[in-house]
Amino acid sequence: MQQVEMIQQFNEFEERTLTQLSKMNRSILEAFKFNFILNQMVPEETQKQTTKEVREYRNREWKKAMQKANGDVTKAYDEYTKDAFFV
Repeated sequence: MQQVEMIQQFNEFEERTLTQLSKMNRSILEAFKFNFILNQMVPEETQKQTTKEVREYRNREWKKAMQKANGDVTKAYDEYTKDAFFV
């Protein structure tokens, strides 16, 4: 492989990596922003109740997915996340 090709491949790799990092950082910032606003707008008791209900919902759905997948964790994960907006 020629030096020019190696440099080009590295530059492409660098660009893809920087793009991915930028997306990840944006996602982290959005999560912080959401939590900041949530804490300002929603009472603590409502947040706790919502968290509890979400946890219960996820547990129920995971159990259903495990049953459909006959205990196969990989298949269950695919089933659990196929229509999920949170993944």
